[in-house]
Amino acid sequence: MNIRYFEKNGKWWLDIRGPGVPGGRERKSTGTSDRAEAELRAPGIIAAVLTATAPSSGPKNQTVRAPSGPTLKEAFGLAMKSRESWIQSKDKETLNYTFGNLRAPEDTPMVSFTRDYVRDLRAKWLLEPGKRKGSTLSPSAVNSRLSMLSVLLEACDLPPHNVKHLSVKGTRRTRRMAEREIEAMQAWLCANAKRKGALTLVDLITVALETAAREDEMVSLPAGDVDIQGARVTFRDTKNGETRTVPLPPASLKILERRINNEGGPFADLSVSQLKTLWAEGREALGLKEDHQFVFHTLRHEALSRLADANVNAFVIQAIGGHSNITTTQIYVKASEAAMRDGQEAVSQQALLRAAQPSQVMQ
Repeated sequence: MNIRYFEKNGKWWLDIRGPGVPGGRERKSTGTSDRAEAELRAPGIIAAVLTATAPSSGPKNQTVRAPSGPTLKEAFGLAMKSRESWIQSKDKETLNYTFGNLRAPEDTPMVSFTRDYVRDLRAKWLLEPGKRKGSTLSPSAVNSRLSMLSVLLEACDLPPHNVKHLSVKGTRRTRRMAEREIEAMQAWLCANAKRKGALTLVDLITVALETAAREDEMVSLPAGDVDIQGARVTFRDTKNGETRTVPLPPASLKILERRINNEGGPFADLSVSQLKTLWAEGREALGLKEDHQFVFHTLRHEALSRLADANVNAFVIQAIGGHSNITTTQIYVKASEAAMRDGQEAVSQQALLRAAQPSQVMQ
């Protein structure tokens, strides 16, 4: 379906063409002179056009309903076949889980997912119970569902729902991971080596700390994107859509060299859901069950923070993290107390001299 906006008599109009449109083409006024508002109204207008009744060739009192296009289930199937980068940047199991929690009938026509309809869905999602007792669904979980609907609408050539994502400012991770905590988690995984994916997760933790890669980037990493000779790894179809290449320090290089011939990729024997299950059980075993910032993704924060502790240039940290904006890097990096102490000591000598002999320093 092709949608074109044009201005006429001070108002924005839609030129709608494609299958399901009566006569193959319709022009509809959005009733507003504001382009942004026109875009918000567009989904509802298009849905009305596609579900409008048209005269049939039979008796005059009969009507024929125009085709409503793909259903929610059909759109998901279409996206899973045609959106390869979307699948690679996530995890099939995770995508299926998110789809199953959209809380909308699978036979719902995609044209029904207008801004108002999605806002109503979001209101219902916000009332769902969360993982912790007495909590509600997290903003990130709600945002994942909104993102999925955006992809499904795009796969069907339909306008976006334009419902904004929720702020996750209040859910930002503020803690650092202590080395003893990381070693304890790896020790627990080794002690449970018979569990599927446990030893893979041990390796994954080390690589995550050295490359600051996201869990889904590593789990879906193909062998072809690992350059053993050049000691570097390339992550494609990342969260911000940009490909980045990161050098491999010795420990990560050794791990990937050992795992390079694994079928499907170095870490293909571990899914994101398995990773989360193992981590949750390990966290409980370490007595950190109620510490909801002690999650695998915090390793990414820790990795970038360790680079800052080592006085690595902020823009280098940004490049390794794959952030499109330096302000995002600032959110991730948390200086350690030891690093702050080292910084203070580096500039304290002159201050000590002034304190001991103020008159001589002033001369």
